[in-house]
Amino acid sequence: MFCTEITHDAIPHGRKQDVYCVVDNKANEQLRLQGKRSNFDDDCGVWESSGTATTKFPYLQQYDGNGKLRLKRVFYRDNTYCYEKVVSGKRTYIPYNPQPERDSVITLCRYYTRQKHNPLFRKRVSYAIDSGRSGFAVVEYAGRIEQPPAHANNKFRQSEYVRTPAATMKRIREEVTTSTQP
Repeated sequence: MFCTEITHDAIPHGRKQDVYCVVDNKANEQLRLQGKRSNFDDDCGVWESSGTATTKFPYLQQYDGNGKLRLKRVFYRDNTYCYEKVVSGKRTYIPYNPQPERDSVITLCRYYTRQKHNPLFRKRVSYAIDSGRSGFAVVEYAGRIEQPPAHANNKFRQSEYVRTPAATMKRIREEVTTSTQP
């Protein structure tokens, strides 16, 4: 999984219907090292926070006959990389022989969520967590986006709700704690 696309500093604003973008993920790597959650701010309103999933699986990097890099899901059983085979309806894990080189296996994390008011509009964020292969994330949007509803606490203005970006909230917190009162 090597980045050959244009990498954005953040998820770009604008319509997100069946599209993807590649974003810089270094700030999220630092958050994860501190035991905090990753943050992929966008302008799509509110995303579900319950009922979402994050997966973390190893993948073998292989080149196909056309020289294109492909990822193949592998399984790590008893300190051995294996491939899965279904025999008579039962899953079996067969060790690779020879075992793949450690640097040809990456661990890929994928975060899945859906929009709160429109469960058919989904977001998937994929990123590698192995050192030397990280630094970016692929953010994918699938489905048709609908106009988000107005904020529930909004009694007068019927504008859509857009979450304040985490970077803005962090900057406000820092300025509040460092500013001096006259």
